Amino acid sequence: MEPQSPQPPRPASTKTGSSPTPPLPELPAPYKFSAANQACWYVGAFLIAAGVVGLVVPGLFYAHLNPIHDYIFILTGVASVLLGIGKPDYTAKKICYWLGGFYTLMGVAGFLLGVRAVSLTRPTVSGAPAETAFLWKPLPGRFELGTVDHSVHLLVGLIYLASAYFTLRKHHAPPSKEPTWH
Repeated sequence: MEPQSPQPPRPASTKTGSSPTPPLPELPAPYKFSAANQACWYVGAFLIAAGVVGLVVPGLFYAHLNPIHDYIFILTGVASVLLGIGKPDYTAKKICYWLGGFYTLMGVAGFLLGVRAVSLTRPTVSGAPAETAFLWKPLPGRFELGTVDHSVHLLVGLIYLASAYFTLRKHHAPPSKEPTWH
């Protein structure tokens, strides 16, 4: 005796001559997320990791990861991840525009307002203060940003802005009642 293959479920019984039941609408697959959602998750996770690592190793990669900078990274990263998970594309797109604008503005302002100077907030291997190009001191001695910081801010900001820009809007035009002539 051969095993029987499972039979597909049969539609509800209909009267003879009536139309069959319409098919169910296709739901989107759970792995299909917008570029804005993905940027919120991945860039947000990067910001959280950079903030936590900056609290432990403040001078990593020549960045000025002081506590104020680290807490800003952690707060914006948590906001990005929370607003990117389970929220519609519209919310993720808005947070990408806001955070992208903020980080891009910080990067551009750092390059425009920064000067060659000695940073007192970034520890070095030798323990001596190091000279930094494009050093911007929003809060001198407490919150200083250097060239590496400006570059990271620009990169993060442009990733956020690009993902928001490339997140498509779902635009459905209403069907026209009159035929169109081309």
